[in-house]
Amino acid sequence: MFKRKKNIEEDSLTFVEGNGSQPHPARAAKPIGQVNKTVIGEHIVIEGNIRGEEHLLIEGTMKGNVQMPSHNLHVGLSGRFEGEIQALNVNVAGRMTGKIKSQERVVITKDAKFNGEIKTKTISLEDGAYFKGNIELEQEQPHKATPPKTQDNQTVQKPNPQKSAATKKLAKSG
Repeated sequence: MFKRKKNIEEDSLTFVEGNGSQPHPARAAKPIGQVNKTVIGEHIVIEGNIRGEEHLLIEGTMKGNVQMPSHNLHVGLSGRFEGEIQALNVNVAGRMTGKIKSQERVVITKDAKFNGEIKTKTISLEDGAYFKGNIELEQEQPHKATPPKTQDNQTVQKPNPQKSAATKKLAKSG
């Protein structure tokens, strides 16, 4: 049912161009060295949910939800997916309808047909890809500047220029 390939080299898990021929360094997942990857073959149909702790390549058809927040998911050229995906990085080269929540990056290749919602930090949408849906890009939370403190640990108040001008005006008129 599943084809499991152990000890796959890093290059086989990089996000590749739509035709699958050459890896593209800008789309590569973080370096992971030797890893395990599960392949759902082209003639396999799955209805249900998957949770996993290794990378997943879908070349067959799947309807359901996939949760693998610390691993990559790739919908291959012949892959068909309907449902929700939660993964570290997601690459869609086949057809997908649903929602993607990626911790890092989503790539929609030129051969993809995507209909749904995406929430991620970064996205790549290649020319020629079909895309209908919404994208929400998450931003890093800016660090709030803490106000300076005096030696006795009290917060220093910045003068309010409007208040200062009003106070001066009152002092002149009084």
